[in-house]
Amino acid sequence: MKQSYDVIIIGGGITAASAAEYISKDSQLSAVRCVSTKITATSFKAPAYGCGGSWDNYTRISHAHGPDGARDMWRFGNEGYDGLVNFCEEEGIRLSHGQRFRYLNGPGEAEEAAKAVAQLQAQGFPVTLTKPPWDKADVNSVQTDGPSCLIPKEPLFARLGEPVPTIKARVQELKPHKDGVSVALTSGDVLQGQMVILGTHLSTGELIPELNEVFISFADQWE
Repeated sequence: MKQSYDVIIIGGGITAASAAEYISKDSQLSAVRCVSTKITATSFKAPAYGCGGSWDNYTRISHAHGPDGARDMWRFGNEGYDGLVNFCEEEGIRLSHGQRFRYLNGPGEAEEAAKAVAQLQAQGFPVTLTKPPWDKADVNSVQTDGPSCLIPKEPLFARLGEPVPTIKARVQELKPHKDGVSVALTSGDVLQGQMVILGTHLSTGELIPELNEVFISFADQWE
């Protein structure tokens, strides 16, 4: 089996599958995808919709990374959302588009949202904070993040297939290599790649223990 690749893609979910799809369009790149034999991909457990921006509260990001870092992360989320929309349109996948709302209750949550919206607006993002259009005690304000939410009308996996060779084995270890990164698998194979794409989400912390979760969340949010 070939041991050296330009790109090694790790993961069994939508992130790894879509990365393989795009990389396969470049005939100059050699790529392989490593997928665990056990189906654990978060994509199979997560709600079937996509959003721009960030799931995290904007003030938490700006507190950790400053206003410019928070702006760049929110913009990165929007660019990823736009890329997903473009992919679905190119593949003829029907979508439902809509706005994303955050329903807030309690004075503390609403106060924090007001700070977040002020910071987002200062960075030029079309975000608003209003009173709900109904009379409910459990919701006192609504943060609207703009037209950045979609629901695919069919499974995206059905369109992605297997565009690059796939190895059914779990990754044991990642470590630097003179030509890039070395990837050790439970099958006993050791692959070398100039680039590694991690589409692992919940397993990312196991593969890179020193990763700061404030920047990339890998906590299990669906349990």
